[in-house]
Amino acid sequence: MRQAKLFVSLILVLISLSCKSLQTEAKSTAPTTALRPEASAAKAYSGWLVIDAKTKDTIVQEQSEQLFIPGSNIKILTLYAALKSIPTKLPTARYQIDGDTIYIQGLGNPTTLHPAWGDQELIELIKPYKKVYLAPNPQYLWPWGPGWAWEDFDTYFAAEKNALPLWGNQLWAIPKGQNTEFYPRSMLKQVRITAEKPAFKRARNANEFFVPQKLQDTLSIPLLTQDDLTAKLLEEASSTPTAVRAFPEGPARILEGRDRDQVLKKMMWQSDNFLAEQILLQVNYQRTGNLVDQNGSTALATDFFPFWKEKIRWVDGSGLSRYNLMSPLSIVQALEALYDFQPYESLKDFFPAGGQRGTLKNRYKNSEGQPYVYAKTGSMGQVYCLSGYLETDAGKTLIFSAMYNNFTQPTALVIQEIENKLKTLKSEY
Repeated sequence: MRQAKLFVSLILVLISLSCKSLQTEAKSTAPTTALRPEASAAKAYSGWLVIDAKTKDTIVQEQSEQLFIPGSNIKILTLYAALKSIPTKLPTARYQIDGDTIYIQGLGNPTTLHPAWGDQELIELIKPYKKVYLAPNPQYLWPWGPGWAWEDFDTYFAAEKNALPLWGNQLWAIPKGQNTEFYPRSMLKQVRITAEKPAFKRARNANEFFVPQKLQDTLSIPLLTQDDLTAKLLEEASSTPTAVRAFPEGPARILEGRDRDQVLKKMMWQSDNFLAEQILLQVNYQRTGNLVDQNGSTALATDFFPFWKEKIRWVDGSGLSRYNLMSPLSIVQALEALYDFQPYESLKDFFPAGGQRGTLKNRYKNSEGQPYVYAKTGSMGQVYCLSGYLETDAGKTLIFSAMYNNFTQPTALVIQEIENKLKTLKSEY
């Protein structure tokens, strides 16, 4: 009997300790709710945390401090860091002028010549000069993130990163009626048109591309980047002779480019990994003066998320790496920091919106067709996460993170379970 009483006492202590606050001590006046697991995803390793955005009360808490692979939920962290540090116009390059020669040093802006924007600011800047010298890529700027799957080398979502991306560091095949247009045009001679679906879209160690003869939608294939190729593409676009040379010492001017928030919205709505990786390079530049922080993401986390107490792992800007480890608590704290930093009505514009846009276009809209969930998805094999903001029928805003790993059922079943639980919270709170 004494052992039973001791066990009950221990359980009560653990429950009281589990009701921790996020950035401050909990004010919890609302009861903590346990959501019933459904049969569809019962075998998943899952965690939930839901809090009231204004009162900070904890509403749902299930394995909220356990670590999960977050997938593209990492982009929430990248968004916050970008809004806190990058100017409203993305810096494109540092430059110096010496007579009829211009020196260029890329600052990671992903939009130059990218088909989504077609930015020409850099091209127009260098056109009047007789010679362009392009600074080489920083020594420690690796084209891929740690833990990226090697077999993704030819997939659009694993485009390489560098200091001066052109054309999004990809070959673009765009169907135009009966024809297909290729950009950059100089790569056309390295394209192989195949009657059957090719096994790979690009050779592993060379810029040799394989494109099906019948192309229904735009196809983008990552380039194998290198300094000489970037210089060649810059020369092609500007008609100005371009070579690679170290950037001179001394003061430099900054060329501004695309509106920051336009790029961040596209990054979040379409879960664009390339944009996220390049944005994180720009965050590093604003923090340290270098695109690569030699202290890695540990210093980054300390700067932007000093309230994180648990030992998480943050290794890239996009969430493509399985080395990333986050908990529902750490993601909710990031969402809470965003909520406190940015006016909520403008903050919602950065997120996919239920029934309206992005990766939530086909879910989460109320009977009037309006969204009630603004959240970021995160998915890869055996991983699905959804984190963001839920607007309830009573007019409250809840901050939530649902993280599911290690399931073998179809992802659609996990997605449905999360939607069912969010609908319950919407009606009950």
